[in-house]
Amino acid sequence: MSHKSAKKTDVMQRRARVQVGRRAQLRPIGVIRSNIKKRSEAPMQGSEGAPEAWLEVSSFAMQALDGLAAGNQIIVVTWLHLARRDVLKVHPRSDRRRPLTGVFATRSPHRQIRCGFIASPYARL
Repeated sequence: MSHKSAKKTDVMQRRARVQVGRRAQLRPIGVIRSNIKKRSEAPMQGSEGAPEAWLEVSSFAMQALDGLAAGNQIIVVTWLHLARRDVLKVHPRSDRRRPLTGVFATRSPHRQIRCGFIASPYARL
């Protein structure tokens, strides 16, 4: 092994050690609002009659929107705060005729990682 590749390997190993024990953190920039007040009122998919929803961005994050224009595609990471973390299998679409299936193979909000993702066109401020 050359001196250069040994040095590079050493740097990579030190970086890996630094990463151990670190935790990822998310900082909310706002709240998603809609007329839905209870989870039971929500359709299973947005295309199944969901009402309009909007993101109320906190004042500290408003400058981060500078440069976005109507029609730009944005991805919103959501926190599924009502999701159960102990559920590992569900009947898809709550249909008991369907076999139990792992939550990661379904669109179930109940999952160990409570993140949801929404790809949406940016509308306006």
